[in-house]
Amino acid sequence: MERLRWWIANLVNKLGGQCWADLVSWVLAERAERREWYRRERLPWRPISSVCREDLARTGCCYCGKLRDGDGGR
Repeated sequence: MERLRWWIANLVNKLGGQCWADLVSWVLAERAERREWYRRERLPWRPISSVCREDLARTGCCYCGKLRDGDGGR
């Protein structure tokens, strides 16, 4: 089942506008003790959010590295 979730996460990630870090959390939540809000969210749709944009403004890139400012970041 986890292999299927990784496959789905990779496909959704190719659509663009998705946060890879949140997609990974969706996959790993199945294995770990999940929080209540993860249990409710069955779909792997994880759009880039305001948290990603705040990280970009503060550090030059977001946590998963999709958003970068060109000079800063990892």
